[in-house]
Amino acid sequence: MGNSNDFLSTHIIQSAITVLEYPLRDGQLPEFRKLINVFVGATNDLFHNHKSNSSYHYRYPLIQYKTIDAKAALLGITPDGVEALKTLMNNENFKEQCALWLGDQFFMTTETKETLTLSTACNQTFHIHKYLCFNQENIKKWNSYTSIAKKAALIEQCIVAHILKFASGIQWQLPPRALEVNLLDFKPYQTKAHDRSFLAFEVDFQTNITLPEYIGLGKSVSLGFGVLHSK
Repeated sequence: MGNSNDFLSTHIIQSAITVLEYPLRDGQLPEFRKLINVFVGATNDLFHNHKSNSSYHYRYPLIQYKTIDAKAALLGITPDGVEALKTLMNNENFKEQCALWLGDQFFMTTETKETLTLSTACNQTFHIHKYLCFNQENIKKWNSYTSIAKKAALIEQCIVAHILKFASGIQWQLPPRALEVNLLDFKPYQTKAHDRSFLAFEVDFQTNITLPEYIGLGKSVSLGFGVLHSK
């Protein structure tokens, strides 16, 4: 990325991924989440974001449910998310319950600590899988646009907003208007979430920020949508 003089901002992030030897499809993630929260839901709202039965925490999820290599996985972000994940995986009662629900399981947890950077060079390339990027206002804009350029610019604006939400969630204050995103390719299609149909995207983009593998961007990231991969 060039020398250190190119760096506009840096941030150290701690994360952990636990992969279970249990086959899982993307569409089964809501059931996997319910299964986890039968055990842990009342003790730690990082696993579900519910304040109560009718209200939610509107924050970036620090625990995210994934499928990695077609297996069930949990991602914990920041010290809070990592500690919550480790506490769950070290709980013998939870392991016993997993053996009843899923059969004997092999848990593998990998912890990482990395330095994220915001630089002057827009040379980081990423792909977002099943990206739910639009709210109702942006859906109306998308449907009203006939210009591909306008549609691409709208997706770029959403990516910027969602990266900023992630940065805020990990307590990384980025310099104002320093984040850059250039859309390279996008493919829209219909998918289902929460028993409803949504417009989703496969997106390739370049940016001037480094981001962790497997984090989610956009809506419903705690349920495996908007998964980020470096290219």
